[in-house]
Amino acid sequence: MKMSSATKRALERNYYQSCDWFCDFKEIDVEGIGLEENVHRRDPSSVIKVNDLYYVWYTKSEGESVGFNTGDDNAKVFPWDQCDIWYATSKDGYKWVEKGPAVKRGGKGEYDDRSVFTPEILEYNGMYYLVYQTVQAPYKVRSFENIAIAKAYSPDGPFEKSKTPILEPTKDGEWKDDKDNRFEVTKKGGFDSHKVHDPVLFDYNEKFYLYYKGEAMGEQLYMGGRETKWGVAIADNIEGPYVRSEYNPVTKKTLYNLLKMELILKLCQ
Repeated sequence: MKMSSATKRALERNYYQSCDWFCDFKEIDVEGIGLEENVHRRDPSSVIKVNDLYYVWYTKSEGESVGFNTGDDNAKVFPWDQCDIWYATSKDGYKWVEKGPAVKRGGKGEYDDRSVFTPEILEYNGMYYLVYQTVQAPYKVRSFENIAIAKAYSPDGPFEKSKTPILEPTKDGEWKDDKDNRFEVTKKGGFDSHKVHDPVLFDYNEKFYLYYKGEAMGEQLYMGGRETKWGVAIADNIEGPYVRSEYNPVTKKTLYNLLKMELILKLCQ
């Protein structure tokens, strides 16, 4: 097997000290929710086992996405636009049966009427909770993205959606003008002033921790990377209200990217 110089140095310096962190993965194709023309399945949740079945939830949509600024507010912007959250089950983890939508978009004018996507699942005290992100129509560059929650007594549903988001952007920045441009601001606001998304929920010591990605109004790009940072909001009740941690952001991806680039440059010298 050929090894890069970086891999050789890692072996020489004994960087690989734990098989828990450094291991090989084997990829195996699955049936039932695989590649399908004109269909987008993405953003799978954790896979959980309930009785004799495995369950997974994911973002699903159909049709071509064309991006912003087409002049048509009904045009599909991204693969995760105009989505519902679907789920599938499997007896062995390889052959899956697509069961249908678990959470659908809301009616016209509701906070989630454009798209619901990027789900994660948590089973707690016999209940099943999906957290996911939402967008309200029309989907513009400056659209705010929120996080919602839905609950059910069974992994097969029916899921009851929260009437309002459980976490919204701080919206404490200021756009520079009326143009639909997310980079032009007079004030950026907090790290999550524009979008909160990709939620993960778990319980710890009788509290509930909602981790999420945040993006700022007027975000900057660093060496090709988005200005995305992680935050956490904490609640005493799983359905909220969730309060942002005073230590946010808890990680800084932009800093990581800069350090990674610095390391690459040093290795190339």
